[in-house]
Amino acid sequence: MKIKDLLDKCEIAYSSHDYKRLIELCDEIFKIDPDSQNAIGYKSVAYCFLNQPEKALEILKKGIRLYPDNYYINNHLAMAYYDLGDYEQSLKYCEKGLRIKDFDWLFENKIKALLKLDRVGEAIECYENAPSGIEIFDLLVEAEKYDEAMKYASDYDIDDFCAVIDKIKEVSPQKTGEYYISWIDKIKFKHDTEVCPDCGGKLIPIVWGFPDSKLLERAERGEVLLGGCCLPAFLTNYCCEKCNNEFDLRFEGLHIECEDFRLNDYIEYKITELKGILKNDSTIFVRSLEGLKKELRGYDDGEFDAFISRLKDLGYICQPREGYVKLVGFDDLKCAKEYLDEGKFAAPGWLFYPQLSAWTIGWRMGSGEQYAMNEPVPTEEFKRLFPMPKYWKFRVSQSPYKPHPLLGYFWREDGKPEYPNVSEGIEVNDFITLNDEKEFTSDTFRFKSIEHALLLSKCLHFKKCDKRDGLDEISAVEFSPEEEENWDIFKYSVLLNACYFKVMEDEDLKQKLLDTGDEPLIYVSDDEENLFGRALMELRDEIRRLCENEDKIDWEYSEYLKYKPWR
Repeated sequence: MKIKDLLDKCEIAYSSHDYKRLIELCDEIFKIDPDSQNAIGYKSVAYCFLNQPEKALEILKKGIRLYPDNYYINNHLAMAYYDLGDYEQSLKYCEKGLRIKDFDWLFENKIKALLKLDRVGEAIECYENAPSGIEIFDLLVEAEKYDEAMKYASDYDIDDFCAVIDKIKEVSPQKTGEYYISWIDKIKFKHDTEVCPDCGGKLIPIVWGFPDSKLLERAERGEVLLGGCCLPAFLTNYCCEKCNNEFDLRFEGLHIECEDFRLNDYIEYKITELKGILKNDSTIFVRSLEGLKKELRGYDDGEFDAFISRLKDLGYICQPREGYVKLVGFDDLKCAKEYLDEGKFAAPGWLFYPQLSAWTIGWRMGSGEQYAMNEPVPTEEFKRLFPMPKYWKFRVSQSPYKPHPLLGYFWREDGKPEYPNVSEGIEVNDFITLNDEKEFTSDTFRFKSIEHALLLSKCLHFKKCDKRDGLDEISAVEFSPEEEENWDIFKYSVLLNACYFKVMEDEDLKQKLLDTGDEPLIYVSDDEENLFGRALMELRDEIRRLCENEDKIDWEYSEYLKYKPWR
């Protein structure tokens, strides 16, 4: 194998952190070229990352004789000496390498060496002259320079400062002084953010800044008051609908008494961090204390327990079940809870995402991906209670007809209607029509009506339109007798599947269809075959079959699976 090919493999091994493989590849290169500059660099750094600095030095001493002006080799020497505790030698090779090239890795190693030598001022000066991407706070904490890290961070914005405090806490909580546990006592009480303290009227939140479309909609519904883009000197966050008085009920409704602005900002930061895990724009989460502690940064057991206990005492969070917490209020939002109620099941994908077909990439790279990854493995009981939709069982490879059009999957082998034509029954025109303009979706397609879905499927099948074409354009398309004959094979199945997506995404429409009982259904139109009415009858049976055990679904736990992190 050529050296170039081996070096390409070295880069792959290095990028994937497969350092043992990297050493093997370098040894193969040395058989061809014992003085390979690249192989010396790769093998030495591999030993450094495998915590074998002595072996790295054996290679690097030869490398520096052969290539004294190679800044990579100088950098790896600095790493090896640092790992051996010889910080003067590490610093020497960093400075030598930096005279060759301003390399960010050399800057970082120089800072680390200077900190170990207690030359903190020089380390900070080096950081300020270094390329972007180096994080001085991590290096200060790693070197156990906690006071210096806090002091330096205090000159920067609050996010950096708070993050540094939490980084120190992860190593040595008590080193942070007031920032360890005692800050919790400065959270004094929770305001009543529902009732005006002056007149007893209803309070609504004030939102400052430029509003987006969702915020404008909430303002129109009277859920929030838009304060404007120009911030006043004294910022308020609630307004009374009755007396119009405005109030500052900080922070997140919690009253904090703290004169030290840095400490006050840290307290607000910790509350915001907690709230960000327990709530988003539309959903309130019930999380386990165990999971919550893993996601929150900078807590040991004592501080975490004290923080949670304080917020429970103040009524900011509650415990709906042993070991789980949620924010108080927000009854208008959907609930997503981390636990499954006894005797209940997570919703099957086809009921939780009725707009997604069985084969869509939406289960792998779209809206259903997270849910699909987190769905529990189906038990035999689950399969019995929640049967798969008929159309999910369709396999195009087993169908004698190819290709199948959009929405053209069969519910039975022949794709024909299950019910015979009838002339009398309940007229469905009052609650559903082919050209009803309430939109519905199927995978990546959005249809303006069932009629639109039928025409688009037909035109796409015969390659007479683009999927973005509108209803007016596809309505004018003409078809040959041969094409019409071919379409007869699929037209009922396309209609049936369009009805499925339309009705399954509309709970009101679904209930109206079920309320027709077992009566025959008639759609008054020019279609003498009454295909639409017959499709609705078959769909009605399918909905009953699929939804018979909906009462056994824990929808709140199912909602949580949309957001649950997966590994």
